[in-house]
Amino acid sequence: MQNYFRFIVLISFVCAFLSCDNNAQSTFSKTQHANDSVTIQAGEKWLKENIENFFNHDDQFAKGFAFLCTKPYTEFKTDAINVDLDGGMTEAELKSKWGRRYSQYAGIGDGFMIAGTDFGKIEVTKCEFKNITEMGYFLYDVLLVDKTYNSKFTRQVVLVKNGDAFLIDDVLEIENKFEQEK
Repeated sequence: MQNYFRFIVLISFVCAFLSCDNNAQSTFSKTQHANDSVTIQAGEKWLKENIENFFNHDDQFAKGFAFLCTKPYTEFKTDAINVDLDGGMTEAELKSKWGRRYSQYAGIGDGFMIAGTDFGKIEVTKCEFKNITEMGYFLYDVLLVDKTYNSKFTRQVVLVKNGDAFLIDDVLEIENKFEQEK
C-alpha cells in the first residue's frame, strides 16, 4: 500500500511538472509573438520614415545611404552601383566577390533603393511585413513612388534590429516602373 501511495505521489509530481513546463513554453511563445509584433510594426515605421527622409531631405541624402545600412550591405551595394564604371568591377567580379548576395535583383548599376539618378518627391506607399528570414531578420514588401516623375519601385527590404533602431541588410530590387512604361 505504501508503494502504491508513493507511485501516485510520484505520478502527480510528474504531471504537475509537465503541466507547468507547457504553460511556461506557452507563455514564452505568446510573449515572443507579442515582442515580434511590436518589432515588426516598429520596423515598418522605421523604414517608411527613414526612406522618405533620406530621399526628401538634402542633408540626409548628402550623408549617403551607409548610415541606414549594415556595413556588408553598404559595401555590396556600392560595388553593385559602380559595376562597369571607371574604377568599378565587372559584373563577373561582383558575382565572384558577392556570390552569396548576388542575384538578378541586385540593382547593378542602379542607385540605392531607386533606379536612375533623377528623382523627385519619394513616398513609401506600401510597407508590409512578409516574414522572418532564416537569419531571424525581418523581410518587408515595399513600394516607393516618385510623385514628381510618376515612377514606382517595388522592393523587398531585409531589416536587422540594431539597438532601438534598425539597419537595412539587403534590398531586392524587384521592379522599376517609369512613366513612359505605362
